[in-house]
Parts: sequence; C-alpha cells; structure tokens
Amino acid sequence: MLSDGRFVRQLSLLTLVTAAGLGVLYLAIVDLHQRKGYMLLLLLGFAAFTYVAQVVAERIARGEKPAALLNFVMALTFAKMAFSLALVYGYYLFAGPEGKSFLWPFFLVYLAFTSFETYALIKLSFATAPTRKNEPS
Repeated sequence: MLSDGRFVRQLSLLTLVTAAGLGVLYLAIVDLHQRKGYMLLLLLGFAAFTYVAQVVAERIARGEKPAALLNFVMALTFAKMAFSLALVYGYYLFAGPEGKSFLWPFFLVYLAFTSFETYALIKLSFATAPTRKNEPS
C-alpha cells in the first residue's frame, strides 16, 4: 500500500510528467494551440479522479468488508470508461473540432493516469488482502 504522502508525491510527479507530455504534443500539433483549456481540464480532471478513487479505495479496503474493493474497482473502471467516452463525444459535439487531433491529449492523459491508478490499486489490494495460513495437505 502506498502511504498517503508517497501516493501524493507520485501523483504529483505523474501530473508534471504528463503536463510535459502535453506540452510536447502542444508544440508538435498546431491544431492543439486552440485547445489549451481542454488539455488543462483533462490533466486536472484525471488527476483529481485518480486521487479521489485512491481515497475511496483505501476506505473500502480498511472497512469491514475489504473484499468489496474488487466491486469498487470494477465499478470504477466502468464509470471511468463511460465518463471518458462521454467527455470525448461531448467535446466533439459541442466544440466541433475539424480534425481528430484533440484525441491525442486525451489518450496520453487517460493512459498515464489509468496506468498509475491500476498500479496504486494493485498495491493496495495486495497490502490489504487477508493472509492465508499454510494448511497441511
């Protein structure tokens, strides 16, 4: 399990590295110059989502039914995918971008934060899993 301070430091570092990656995309793809707000919203939104998911997962793991963590992770995965699809489709409908270049920042941010979230939740799961005693066969 990641300690609170360690988790926040790693999440902050991930956010900075992802922001640098978004900066590279911003410089490389001219169409993204008019999408700074969208890119910032993606970065901060996914960072906040990851932090809240970790806080809730730790409360569940330390609760009376730590096995409920699996249900939470499954629900979280579905909710994040549904929210992400709605975000991308909503942006496409309302902002009306001419090209598909707005998808590159989304994929970068989604993959970075989802990978980190998976890592943190796996660490939490292993740290809170009940230990089995070796039973004689």
